[in-house]
Amino acid sequence: MSKFILFSAVLSTAVLCLAGFALAQSSAPICPGGTAYSSTLLKCAGDIATCTPGVIYDTTTNKCADGKVPVCPSSEMRLIAGTKTCKVNPTCIDGMKFDSTQGICTGVATTVKIACIGTAVTTRETVINSAMTTYTTSLNTAYTARSTALSQAYTLTTLVDVKAAVKTAWTNFSTSKKNANTAWKNARNNTWSQYRTAATACKAPSGVSDSTKSSYELGVQ
Repeated sequence: MSKFILFSAVLSTAVLCLAGFALAQSSAPICPGGTAYSSTLLKCAGDIATCTPGVIYDTTTNKCADGKVPVCPSSEMRLIAGTKTCKVNPTCIDGMKFDSTQGICTGVATTVKIACIGTAVTTRETVINSAMTTYTTSLNTAYTARSTALSQAYTLTTLVDVKAAVKTAWTNFSTSKKNANTAWKNARNNTWSQYRTAATACKAPSGVSDSTKSSYELGVQ
């Protein structure tokens, strides 16, 4: 049982550390057209539409003096009607979101979410491998004990004693095997259950976690 308590503690700590790292990170937004981002204005610099060189902007008509509409510095920008201001939300990388209040890209980066799943998988596999080692060791012990008990049983000289000893050898073997199977199944199922909880907390993109593959193992008794 201590292995599964350890699993929960290690996995929870790993998820919290990764999530904390991600939330503590931020990155400058990416502006279109190669324009620079202004951390003071919290918007892309150069997002003012301009008229043809030499032509002034008429604030009365909200158009250029030649009657044309001002042009934004990038095709990705859109002119706000009745102004010469271009509107565009900067883009963020790695699955992060643009926070217009703070003017930065925030959230948990996709790479960090994937790493979170990786940590959970590694911990899960370590615990399952340990449980399997315990299981096979228990089975080997049970078979060895059965072999020894049966060998001793057939050194006895009376029918009653032989039958009793043989029965005891097989009963003990059956109990040991049953206990080993139960312990293995519980360990395996509990570990997968805890992994799913941890993987969900990572909030990784769909398809990153291998939870759906558990049937390959859980279907084997």
